[in-house]
Amino acid sequence: MGCSVAFGDIRDDADVLAAHMEGCRWVVHCAAVVYSGGEWPSVRAINVEGTRNVLEGAARASVEHAVHVSSVAVYGQVIGDRDGESPLDGLLRPRDLYARSKRMAEEVAMDVHASGRLSVTSVRPSVVYGERDRLFAPRLARLLRSPVVPMLGSGDNTVAVVYAGNVAAGVEAALTGRGAGEAFNLAEDFPLTQRELLEGLANGLGRAPRLIRLAAGLIRGTARLAEAVGLSVPGAQGLAPSRVVRLALRDNPYRSERARDILGWQPPHRHAEGLRRTGEWLTGRTDTETRTL
Repeated sequence: MGCSVAFGDIRDDADVLAAHMEGCRWVVHCAAVVYSGGEWPSVRAINVEGTRNVLEGAARASVEHAVHVSSVAVYGQVIGDRDGESPLDGLLRPRDLYARSKRMAEEVAMDVHASGRLSVTSVRPSVVYGERDRLFAPRLARLLRSPVVPMLGSGDNTVAVVYAGNVAAGVEAALTGRGAGEAFNLAEDFPLTQRELLEGLANGLGRAPRLIRLAAGLIRGTARLAEAVGLSVPGAQGLAPSRVVRLALRDNPYRSERARDILGWQPPHRHAEGLRRTGEWLTGRTDTETRTL
């Protein structure tokens, strides 16, 4: 079965985008600026108003159902577990423009759904890795090419990381229209510990670094110091070190049972396979290509 490629810009007027969607049964909106810098007006124009343009365009094109790909970042700083029904009342730091914009984009998506003109489901992945990943896996791969790699704490905690192929399966499940008007975490396909993440990707890269534990107190103190001087996570502008450390030292708080129960999400890929495939894909690229991802 073939497809037609239409080139456009989510900042275009909804009528312009609607013309690209004519005849489509479903729309998946997943374009966003993700921790890549920029000021609020430019981030809002893409992540918030771009979402409005796409969904308004889908409504005008009489699309049957749309899936809006959001993020667990909408929860902000959380204490305790969160599922799709949890309130979005966690603190958002002033420079976390991505989380702020994704929270607002979800409001747009639900407003469009409530209007009755388009059925919309939102899904919230956690950190996504996989082939063609341009954010997480390339940076982790650079770390794993060192002979010694630090683990944050014991390394036995489950991490909020999900394989891209399993996110795609969740989006496909949501296209059926089940759970319309609701949000679902796609944040725990299979339990994955920090140690398993590092060892699995290293294996795919053909590496075997020595993993050393860093004390939790030292890690927290370093993160607080980094934030005090205005630093973000390298390569992810606006992402607070304390948020990364908090998630890295505790078990994955983003529950995904509702996606399984209501959407029928059945992740087809285990992490051993996903990490191997990701590492092999990264290994097949030149060092220059990997650095530019």
